[in-house]
Amino acid sequence: MRYTIDMLVAAAPYVVLVALIAYSVRTVIFIIGAARERQRRIPYTVPMPTPIPFISVVIPARNEEHTIAHCVHSLLASNYPQECFEIVVVNDRSTDRTGEVLQLLQRDIPNLVIHNTVDDNTNVNLQGKPRALHQGIMHSRGEYILMTDADCIVPPTWIPAIVQTFQNAHIGLIAAYTVPKGKRLFDYLQMHEWLLNNTMASAGV
Repeated sequence: MRYTIDMLVAAAPYVVLVALIAYSVRTVIFIIGAARERQRRIPYTVPMPTPIPFISVVIPARNEEHTIAHCVHSLLASNYPQECFEIVVVNDRSTDRTGEVLQLLQRDIPNLVIHNTVDDNTNVNLQGKPRALHQGIMHSRGEYILMTDADCIVPPTWIPAIVQTFQNAHIGLIAAYTVPKGKRLFDYLQMHEWLLNNTMASAGV
C-alpha cells in the first residue's frame, strides 16, 4: 500500500494524540507507584565504614549568593562526622555577593575551603564549570570526591550512603540525580518529569 503525503499529514494529529495519551497514562502510573513507594518508606540509617574515610565535597558556584548557604548548611546537617569531610566551594568568577557570602560562612565553618578559579588555557576542554570542578578536585584532600551543585540541597544520608557504596571495590563512580523543588504547579509537573526521566535513565544505565 502506497501512502501519499496528504494521507500522512491527515494521520499526523491522530498519531500525536495516541502518543500523548500513552505518555500520560505511563506518567500517571509512575506517579501513583512513586507515591505509594514513598508512603511505605521508613527512615533508615547508613552503616559507617571502618575506618571512616576523609572525603571532599566539591561545589562549583557562579553567582549563587542566594543558594550557596543553603547548600553548605545541608551538608553540615549530614549524618557523616564533620571532622571527616571538607566542603570545597569553587567561586567561579562570580559577579554577585557569592564570594562575600562564602567568607561569612567560613568564619563559623572550619571545614569549609574556598577556592577562586584561576585562568588556565593549557586545556581547551577545561572551561567554565568543568574547569571549576577540576580546580576544586585538585585542591581537595579527600580519599573520595563527591560533587554537587550550589543550588542543591542534599539529604543527611547523602554523604554516608555514597561512601558506603564506594566500599565495594568494583565501584569507581556513583551517579545520582536531582529533583526540582517549588510550590507552583509548573514546579510539581517538572519534578515528576525529572523523576520519571531520571529513573528511566538510571534503569537504562
